[in-house]
Amino acid sequence: MEYESLAKFLSGTLTPEALGGEISAEVASCNEAVRAGKPGYIAISNELRFEINRESARRLLEALASGSLPIEAASYVAHCIIMSDDFELKDNAVRDAIYFAADDTSPPSRDETLRALTALD
Repeated sequence: MEYESLAKFLSGTLTPEALGGEISAEVASCNEAVRAGKPGYIAISNELRFEINRESARRLLEALASGSLPIEAASYVAHCIIMSDDFELKDNAVRDAIYFAADDTSPPSRDETLRALTALD
């Protein structure tokens, strides 16, 4: 994933659909490897520090809740944020939102996602 695309999405200048389209091949490749019992690789290019605030985290969860960014893509995005040293999570509520989106053990319901969004208020 290109850092610039993720930063634009988190800043609100790139739509969830556009981001999803850009990363769909790498998300599919990662998920296919995991289903085959192999390591799934998550990659993001390095750039300048980017602080993820509540509005950025809200953008990710809203895209997940609306379905404009599929759960697999939202989880991939969240894992890129967690694994990159270039992103700083502003506070615990932001951290919780990002880890919520990263949890791909079972897809969250829309209600669960809306509750996670409320925690950002």
